Amino acid sequence: MRLLAVVSKLTGVSTTVESSAVTLNAPSIVKLSVAREEISQLTRINQDLVVTLHSGETITIKNFYVTNDLGASQLVLAENDGTLWWVENPQAGLHFEQIADINELLVTSGASHEAGGAVWPWVLAGAVAAGGIAAIASSGGGDSHHHSDGDNPPPDNTNPDGNPPDNSNPGGSNPNGNTPGSSNPVDTTPPLAPGNLLISADGKTVSGEAEAGSTITIKDPSGNVVGEGKADSDGKFSIDLTAPQLSGEQLTVTATDNAGNTGPSATIDAPNIPLPDTPAITAAIDDAAPLTGTLSNNQFTNDNTPTLEGTGSAGTVIHIYANGQEIGSTTVDASGNWHFAITSALADGENHFTAIATNVKGESSESARFTLTIDTLSPMPHALN
Repeated sequence: MRLLAVVSKLTGVSTTVESSAVTLNAPSIVKLSVAREEISQLTRINQDLVVTLHSGETITIKNFYVTNDLGASQLVLAENDGTLWWVENPQAGLHFEQIADINELLVTSGASHEAGGAVWPWVLAGAVAAGGIAAIASSGGGDSHHHSDGDNPPPDNTNPDGNPPDNSNPGGSNPNGNTPGSSNPVDTTPPLAPGNLLISADGKTVSGEAEAGSTITIKDPSGNVVGEGKADSDGKFSIDLTAPQLSGEQLTVTATDNAGNTGPSATIDAPNIPLPDTPAITAAIDDAAPLTGTLSNNQFTNDNTPTLEGTGSAGTVIHIYANGQEIGSTTVDASGNWHFAITSALADGENHFTAIATNVKGESSESARFTLTIDTLSPMPHALN
């Protein structure tokens, strides 16, 4: 949200709010606390001005393009050092003119035949009695002209045929075909950015909260849509991604309401799953009599179903290979150790074992080779340490 100061051209009263949207009740000077370089674009949507920042934040000024005898609304940017920049014509792009004070803009352009091209009275006076301002501000549905005296008679609106005018459409139609004050105004207010974002540990699902019924779009860093869904009636959503996001990607999440207004984006970082540590086969356990115990690499054994032991990254799946063929898998425990009991008898002779660690992204690393020579025929094939 940004700080906005709204000075009504009707009353001269300044109102300051901190918001992402403001509604004008009459042509006004809108002073927005934003630096020029922050602005990405200015967009007209019906009678509203939408200011989009490079950060993705939007500020909507409703009724900015509604005009009357007081003229049109004007936009001024206020930078941190107090410098003021008037946006000459928001529809023509980002063209700025430095001004010393917003009172410079409170000079009539000649559109009001009664103001005589002069500075508004409250600018000349410097201040207006509170009661006078209140009277103007509360004039409600009356006309918006400033009468310099009481001598000007009201205009004669009688038709040439002597009948009173037809007031069935007193306000006419807006350029977009909508009647001012219509009971069905166009919704141009974008939803807020989605919040409470979470991504599952496996990188497959994004959940969060947004405007109820809004469409949620999730994009990867390249701008590709990787997930889309709807917020439920409570505003909650959970969306499956087209592919797991597991390399620390920053995902962008936006909400679009049923009127087609897209709000500012929010971001969430996917888990960053590293390459698994290289596993190791550290020993084999011989439990076949007559000699049992722990075997190291390149030893003999009469146990053709030994248990292999090793180390790796906690939680990593270890695939065990014997002579190039996978014979099973196990998982590294919280202490970084694993055990694998061979259940199918190995053939006599040299048997070469490797362990391959695989993470959830399918990336793997392989251990050094561990060799055992199986001899089930000799009465005393080896001596254990």
